Amino acid sequence: MSVRYSMIGHGKLGTSMAVAIAKRSFYVMGVDINQQSVERVNAGHTPVQETDLEETIASNKERIHATLSHQEAIINLDLSFVNNPNSQ
Repeated sequence: MSVRYSMIGHGKLGTSMAVAIAKRSFYVMGVDINQQSVERVNAGHTPVQETDLEETIASNKERIHATLSHQEAIINLDLSFVNNPNSQ
């Protein structure tokens, strides 16, 4: 069984990490509090500006999903990463 990941926070770091994991054939669920970010990821688009990220998300769309529910991501997946934008 392949490990399934959740990425809490879909800013520049979280989105880039999620895409890198999906690119290696793993399933990744991203969690964000921003409805528009979630919708963009689920449509195969990037919620942030980053070089080549749009194309990479589109080419790995079947392995990347986003949700507003932290509970859904943590309970249903194997390993979670939390990105804290306030940490120093």
